[in-house]
Amino acid sequence: MLVIGLLVLFIASLMSTTIPSAEASFIPACGPTGIAKQTSVCHDVQSQSGNPVIRIIKDGIDILSFVTGVVAVIMIIVSGIRFIVSGGDSNAVAGAKKSLIGALIGIVVVVLAQSIVIFVLDKIK
Repeated sequence: MLVIGLLVLFIASLMSTTIPSAEASFIPACGPTGIAKQTSVCHDVQSQSGNPVIRIIKDGIDILSFVTGVVAVIMIIVSGIRFIVSGGDSNAVAGAKKSLIGALIGIVVVVLAQSIVIFVLDKIK
């Protein structure tokens, strides 16, 4: 199942990759001596005109992070429902608490992993 998910992720990132035209990526103000070179507009143009492999990896990480975030939110909701219906049973409360902590740890791990990978890819450029 995981292999199928990763394959779908890779194919979706390949399909969403676009190569900008030369006219779109040439903005004189974004050049080395341009007055707008530090703005977010110039940063977006420069990141689009970079290595397509890095762009695919970033798109894949974005999709994977989104899916993981959705699953984590669902797990948090399910844990809350399990707390509500536990009726004071210590085993049910412990199970709900365990799944809630697991979902929160998963969110933290995904955020840190995404940050590290994007940092490394930005240094590779």
